[in-house]
Amino acid sequence: MARTDMAYQIVHVLEGYVHYYIATIVTILGSIGFIYSENWKVGVLVTIAMFLIVSTGMIFYNKIQQSIKIRNNHNEKKTNSIEQGYDQSVSFFKRARRLDIYDSTLQGKNWFLIGLIKNLFLFLSIILLVLTTKNITIGSVVTVYSYVNNFLISLLSVPVAIEMYTRLSDVLKRID
Repeated sequence: MARTDMAYQIVHVLEGYVHYYIATIVTILGSIGFIYSENWKVGVLVTIAMFLIVSTGMIFYNKIQQSIKIRNNHNEKKTNSIEQGYDQSVSFFKRARRLDIYDSTLQGKNWFLIGLIKNLFLFLSIILLVLTTKNITIGSVVTVYSYVNNFLISLLSVPVAIEMYTRLSDVLKRID
């Protein structure tokens, strides 16, 4: 039963996320190209933000990977727990709830740091644009803001991609 649930995760990722990541890659490349063409200094600043967001995701990667392995180990015991009776089932689902809370807390920390980096660099990008561009118009500021924001929002898919990759890797190891 648990392996069937895990195999379903593979199908879910392929159906729900592959097209999303293709669109994200196109948005990232298009946005960064425009940002560099508009103001190369803002482009450099946004590139630094990209590396910080990816680094933050990688910092949490080991903890996320460990959490996913623990959850999958626990899920493999689902059938045995249910077959052993009510008390064992209750114990199984209480532990599953604790694992859900731990996962949620870990993701919350990850998203908080990445959101903080995103907003800080969005703010710094607009300030840098205004300070380094002569004869700037409000339309130029709004346009650059839009592209920088789209770029940084697209980078927020990095933690999701890391988690999906980790889930798929662990599930594929277990299914083989």
